[in-house]
Amino acid sequence: MKKPSNPKRNNNERGIALFMAIFALMLLSAIAAGFMYLSNTETAVNANYRSGQQAYFAARAGLQEARLRIMRGNPPAVANGDLYATAQALTMPTAGVTTGGVYILNPAVVNGALEPVAVPWDPNNQYFDDTICKANFDQPSQLNITYGQQNIRCSRTPANGQAMAAPWYTTVMSTSLNTSTASALNYKWVRITLKGDRSGSPNNGGAFPYKVDQDPVAPAPVTDTRPVCWTGTQQVLLPAGYTDCKTPPVGGDVYNPVFLITALGKMPSGSERTLSIEVADDPPFYNNSAVNSQDHVTLNGALTVDGYDGCSCSCAWVSSGSGNSKTNTYTCTNKVGKTCLSNKYAIYSNSNVDTLSGANETATAGTTPIIAQNQSKVTDVNALINRYKSQSGAVNATQPPYNYSCNPTCGTHSGQSFGTPPLFPSDGSAPSDPPLNDPTLGTQKQQITYVPGNLQITGGSMGNGILIVDGDLDIHGGLQFYGLILVRGVVKFSGGGSDKTNIFGSVLAGMSSVDDTVLGGSAAIHYDQCALGGNSTPAPPRLISSREIEY
Repeated sequence: MKKPSNPKRNNNERGIALFMAIFALMLLSAIAAGFMYLSNTETAVNANYRSGQQAYFAARAGLQEARLRIMRGNPPAVANGDLYATAQALTMPTAGVTTGGVYILNPAVVNGALEPVAVPWDPNNQYFDDTICKANFDQPSQLNITYGQQNIRCSRTPANGQAMAAPWYTTVMSTSLNTSTASALNYKWVRITLKGDRSGSPNNGGAFPYKVDQDPVAPAPVTDTRPVCWTGTQQVLLPAGYTDCKTPPVGGDVYNPVFLITALGKMPSGSERTLSIEVADDPPFYNNSAVNSQDHVTLNGALTVDGYDGCSCSCAWVSSGSGNSKTNTYTCTNKVGKTCLSNKYAIYSNSNVDTLSGANETATAGTTPIIAQNQSKVTDVNALINRYKSQSGAVNATQPPYNYSCNPTCGTHSGQSFGTPPLFPSDGSAPSDPPLNDPTLGTQKQQITYVPGNLQITGGSMGNGILIVDGDLDIHGGLQFYGLILVRGVVKFSGGGSDKTNIFGSVLAGMSSVDDTVLGGSAAIHYDQCALGGNSTPAPPRLISSREIEY
């Protein structure tokens, strides 16, 4: 007989399916809610990242506006467009001296009104410059601000409870597209100042790991407020005897100031990024001699090499005495308004130089010795070639109007024009000074010419600017050149014929495994700082470093 089921047991199991269904529904709901939360979080993260990136590139745009507006040779396209002269007149920030910096302001129209970006250094302004104290402009502070705590932005409260320093800056409006409209780019201000020793370095407990002066023996004093100068290859503190980076003592090297540019990018969402760059114009290249060679120098034939600066010196041979006691002395005096520069060699070589022989070989200079050989100081020819050939406006000789075929020799050419020089007097003396500003000399054109291989010039050629030969250069005929001749290999002046070779400026030659630098061929080579100093084409200042300010 079949055993009857247990009614009591069946009653206890009633509703379990409903409970399990509700539990599963709750679990699925929790999972769905979690996915929705993750999705919202991911969306918020993406939105924050996007907003931060927009602020970053907005600040980048501000930096580039400042860099272009302080560009050498950049004419003002609109009011307040050109800040080159303003930047060149900047001094280290000091209270009450408004040449301490420039703020470029870029307000937008929000809710029908223009944003109050007018005073970025006002602690009550929503776009307060909260990184200015981290620039370490002076110790002790002359702007009445202190560095504060490490990794924390500047306080909006003036140092020691005092009033903030008197204005040390000027302000100009942005010239970017749509500035002062609702569509303005989202950088609010850009600050332009000179760089000081510690301006680019954080303060790590009183130490400055990235300061320019790192001399452990004679470090710069704590109160040192000298600006930083750019030599073309490195940053140095303003040397003793210099008024500013651009004004050296007689015979000193010319540098250029380093500018510290900082920009704030801030989005309506509140995301903000502060970026900073260091920029400087490359200084003009002034060689240490009329001819500088890293290889052996052979003297061959008629030759005149003069290390006295044709830009500042007026020189002539002066006779004294008579008969057997008659002497000729090369005498140089100051040109009007200038001091004769006499610290350049006639020939400077890292190897040997032949001894002068005969009346046809003449070398003059104010140095002792006149010809320096077996020297240890080596100019980086490769770096200079790379620097100049990549400049804006440089002409590659494989392209029009030259169309040289270089494989690797670029052939023999005559009647070449590598830029138009000033008029050379028939006696081969220096052109009128300063030639680039003399309207009587006619149209001139400076040019950087890059020849990517060996080159031979056979006569009737001229040039003005920089001639770069990425190989050996053979001048077998006349050449009238005003500027710098820069050769990776060696230079040969191997014959002048009826055409004279006159070079005002300097010749810098490298080294060859086969040949020597040969000077002769009726060549007359005169050091001239005007010819070298004029070799600068309009270009934005070089970007030396960049970083984001996160403290």
